Amino acid sequence: MKDTNNILQKRHYTLVELLTVMAIISVLVGLSVAVVGLANSKMAESRTKSVIKKLELALESYKVKHGYYIMQFDPYRAFYVDDPAGNKPNFCEFIDYEEMLGTGDIIVSGGRKIVIDAYGNPIEYKCPGKKNRMRFDLLSYGTDGKSPDAGSSAGTAAQGADDITNYK
Repeated sequence: MKDTNNILQKRHYTLVELLTVMAIISVLVGLSVAVVGLANSKMAESRTKSVIKKLELALESYKVKHGYYIMQFDPYRAFYVDDPAGNKPNFCEFIDYEEMLGTGDIIVSGGRKIVIDAYGNPIEYKCPGKKNRMRFDLLSYGTDGKSPDAGSSAGTAAQGADDITNYK
């Protein structure tokens, strides 16, 4: 006959065993948070590159039809889909305006339609461009949202490292 006291005794975990399990769980959670953060960063970068490519193709189509690129008319160089002076033909016909509006790539701010990057900042447009002198420059300042020209010269390289452009 078996000893009933041994059968009825419950196994208790030691403090060291509990701490080990908690440490393993916290390491796994930390790794998963880092992986998700990296995936989100890559997704935002990819989405911004896609928006810039869409604009680049639309601007080329615009030039084929009208013989010129849309000139820069905003002092902050944000890319507006609509011309405040009403001087140019409707640019909406060259992009999938409804789809870009639905995905948040175009926002309406103060009655103006502005193309933004995945970080919520306006896509900068310059025509003629500094880098593409015969065409145009499209630029997103990336995660930090800051121009490489801003701040001291020591921070210029680090600030410009996350920029997404049509000329890199």
